[in-house]
Amino acid sequence: MQCFLWNVLTAASKEPKTSDMKKISSLALGIFMITAGYAQKKSPKTPPPPPEPPKIEVKDVPPAPPAPPVPAEVNDDYENFLERNKNVKKLGWNSDQKITVYLKNGEKEMFDLGREEEQKSFESKYGSLPAAPPPPPPAPPAPPKVIKPSKKKV
Repeated sequence: MQCFLWNVLTAASKEPKTSDMKKISSLALGIFMITAGYAQKKSPKTPPPPPEPPKIEVKDVPPAPPAPPVPAEVNDDYENFLERNKNVKKLGWNSDQKITVYLKNGEKEMFDLGREEEQKSFESKYGSLPAAPPPPPPAPPAPPKVIKPSKKKV
């Protein structure tokens, strides 16, 4: 077959016959079809699977941020106290026995209600004391532990 093709292609002096041209074109078409079919049969390589996630260890978690402050319920007794004392901005209870009076001019006055003379001084200046606000809620439970990746390689 190589000789036939070689003879046909190198024969410059004689003109090729129609049957020879048909054979050459059908041969070229056959080679093209086989190559195209082979190229389509090849499946592309599948990528490797992703690596496994790293092993993790449980560590301590930093504490959760504190809960936003809950606005204290203002009772009528406190509102009445502020209406009676127009120069008082607010009251602050430091403990069960101590109270701070914040005045509208920016000054602070502290009274230790555990001492009788200071309690009498407060009552003579401002009148009866409103009830103290309820204690703050208990602290939230400890947060869960943080999960950090280990340094081991799989």
